[in-house]
Amino acid sequence: MNFSDQDELVTDFFNSVAETLKDAETEKGERIAESIRSYFPKLLKGSSIDISPRVSFAGFELNFGSVYKTGDDTLEKRKEKINGLLADIQKPIVIVIDDIDRLESQETRLVFKLVKMTANFPNTVFLLAYDRDKVGRMLTDKGVPGEEFLKKIVQLSFPLPRVDQKDLFEILFKEVDEIVAGFGADAWDRRRWEDLVDSGLKKLFPTVRDIKRYVNSARLDLEIIEKEEVNPVDFLGIEAIRVFAPEVYFAMAREKSTFAFPATDRIYPEDPLLQGWSDNSHERKDHKKTVERVLGKCPEDLREVIEPIIRELFPQVENLYSGKYSHEGHEEWKNRLRVCSGDVFDKYFSLSVVASVISEVKRKSFLETIEDRSVSAEKLDEFRREGKLHLFLEKGLSGNLDGLGASRLESLLICLFDLTVNADRKAADEETVNLVAVRCFEILKMIAADERPESLRRIIGLTEGVFGLAYLMYEINGPMELLEKGEYGEEPLLAREDMEKINGLCAEKIRKAAQDGFLENYERLGVMLSVWKKLGDGEDVKEYACELIKTDSGLLRFLKAYVREDGYGIQNSRESMGELVSLADLDRKVGQIESDKLNNREARIVEAYKRLLSLLRQSR
Repeated sequence: MNFSDQDELVTDFFNSVAETLKDAETEKGERIAESIRSYFPKLLKGSSIDISPRVSFAGFELNFGSVYKTGDDTLEKRKEKINGLLADIQKPIVIVIDDIDRLESQETRLVFKLVKMTANFPNTVFLLAYDRDKVGRMLTDKGVPGEEFLKKIVQLSFPLPRVDQKDLFEILFKEVDEIVAGFGADAWDRRRWEDLVDSGLKKLFPTVRDIKRYVNSARLDLEIIEKEEVNPVDFLGIEAIRVFAPEVYFAMAREKSTFAFPATDRIYPEDPLLQGWSDNSHERKDHKKTVERVLGKCPEDLREVIEPIIRELFPQVENLYSGKYSHEGHEEWKNRLRVCSGDVFDKYFSLSVVASVISEVKRKSFLETIEDRSVSAEKLDEFRREGKLHLFLEKGLSGNLDGLGASRLESLLICLFDLTVNADRKAADEETVNLVAVRCFEILKMIAADERPESLRRIIGLTEGVFGLAYLMYEINGPMELLEKGEYGEEPLLAREDMEKINGLCAEKIRKAAQDGFLENYERLGVMLSVWKKLGDGEDVKEYACELIKTDSGLLRFLKAYVREDGYGIQNSRESMGELVSLADLDRKVGQIESDKLNNREARIVEAYKRLLSLLRQSR
């Protein structure tokens, strides 16, 4: 318990003594207790006491922190009046004060003054537990060794032998085994853990108390972050830094670009941001300065312990000092949830899944349910509600898909394509459609080449996501077109014969979507018409466009698909429209539109088109 002033201390202390004696001595104890209660208010005069360390008094626990005493003679006389009462007690009173070495110097000194002041109570014994060297240093004053101060107070000492390091490690490893039990065998890398321990971690645990402090903190933090979100070895390493060098931990959190980014292009050469780095580049020098600044926040006696732990956890930092290069790449770091991955780093320094990070639990849950389209759709909708759908498409499905198999990859592709059509059968936003197409292109590569054509046929037949599908087919056709022109490009995902058949199926899918009214309200209608024309023979597209501009609303929709409000590039846009409809017919219909019935955007688009027509007439 904590005491805010002397009255609270004295009142609580003597009430505790009185209550204990009353319980222990029955009838006689009741009389003694009443006598003590009548005396202790007098002790409040002439003294000022404040308490914080823990005290166990005959079964009651108090916290003694500091004692400020004035009027020693007066206090001594008052104490004599109590002595007679305590002398009648037949049982010894044992007061235990533990953890004295964890107090500040002034608090430590005051505790021992308190002991000195009260140690000669009859039948009273003080049992003090502390680190003798630490307390001796804290009691040293004006050249007088603290040990001399202790000799005047402590009558009998029982030095305890230091705990054997082997015994400490057995305790530590047993506790750690319990912590990591829920991670699973695949996640726990015993070799990396042993390397981390040998690097410097083992030096952080000179006492059992240090072990308990560490493992208790680790257990609590795992309740917050959940085991599925982090790598167990990295978590234990970062947790050690957080517990024993918190200033370093918080400084690292602010320097993600140094600690969670590959330090050389030889570690992760495919990352374009690293191209051009050299061993003596300014970037490397800046990163090393940052690491030194962070390490400078270590307590003096911990620098040689914390630095090796950091170098073990972050290959990028190890490279800065030793020039050694990791045999692993960023993708593997990410897949194994390593703290050195920029995609995972924030989880270790927030103790939660922050807005810029995808929950590993939710990511795995989604992949486990992808064969149930309704359930997977609900999970994607949850990402959308959290504002993390685009983040999930960018990072949550980047890698980490090994072992799914062709059948589940197909289910995943269907699920993602469906995402490009909303529940009200309208197209999703443009960014979502683009992200889906890019991610599906990468996932499709994971299906064996001889299985891709049949997989795509099944996907086209099952998905409603015509928008993402169309964009994907545009991406698939690109390499084939480059190859046919004799230009260098990526290897096509489909053979020419398969490509033609799949293109035809996709064009038919778009045609049906157009008939059902799917396309008309799509913001990027012009792109869809262009893809449809590229995949099919073009006649269906022309028929659809000509039918569309027969109504005022359809005409305006067609214009919105090609004409910008500021009129930029309108000449080229008009030429693109002319590939689908008669320009003479289009110009006539636009000229008949009444501007006062349009909204602001429509009015600006029509006005831009009419300006073009005026310029064309003047140039004839």
